[in-house]
Amino acid sequence: MKPLEFWDSTYREAKLYVESRSLQYEFELKQYIKLAENLGNKLIGSGMTAKNPKNVNLIKEVYPKLFEEELEKESIYNRKASEGEELVNLMLELSEELKQETKKKE
Repeated sequence: MKPLEFWDSTYREAKLYVESRSLQYEFELKQYIKLAENLGNKLIGSGMTAKNPKNVNLIKEVYPKLFEEELEKESIYNRKASEGEELVNLMLELSEELKQETKKKE
């Protein structure tokens, strides 16, 4: 939007323009941060810095508010995975108990 278009626009149009530019800027910032993090992880994983490389998730530590939505989704996926593991373990325990009970009955 050119300056004259901005000044001739209505409040609603100006607000929409500013919000869309803000969202676009936030998206680009997230992409740059992810790119930098991936590059850092590649450098750490290449073994140039340490014998036992360890990837550090800087997104969670440095930009928690910016990546709030992504971190929430990630925690939901992790929770579902751990709940699935708990369910499998419970089923294994129950099957062992059933096997023991059937052996006692025989």
